[in-house]
Amino acid sequence: MDHHCPWVNNCIGFYNRKFFLQLVFYVSLTTWFINFSMGMEIFEIIKKIYYTTLQRNEIFKKSFIIGVYGVNFTLAVLITMFFKFHVDLLIIKSTTIEILDKNHKEINKIV
Repeated sequence: MDHHCPWVNNCIGFYNRKFFLQLVFYVSLTTWFINFSMGMEIFEIIKKIYYTTLQRNEIFKKSFIIGVYGVNFTLAVLITMFFKFHVDLLIIKSTTIEILDKNHKEINKIV
């Protein structure tokens, strides 16, 4: 067993680690796709807010969209770092539980 994943509602181990890594990769890919596909829209909204061509009620709606975009960007960065961490563990043939072992020198270099 590697660890328990609440998102999959299962323990991640030898037989399903591939599927866990695929899940994390596709979530990362999806969040970055959303960021890139909304980039021009966010730029236009910021430009309209800066030049004050929007009314007050529209500014609130557009600010909410910008906030959600910021949350998605933060999530994309964190999920990508999480995926990189697990790929690094995969490269050195280690598990998440082994990272807790203080005597394992190869893993402590990653952290």
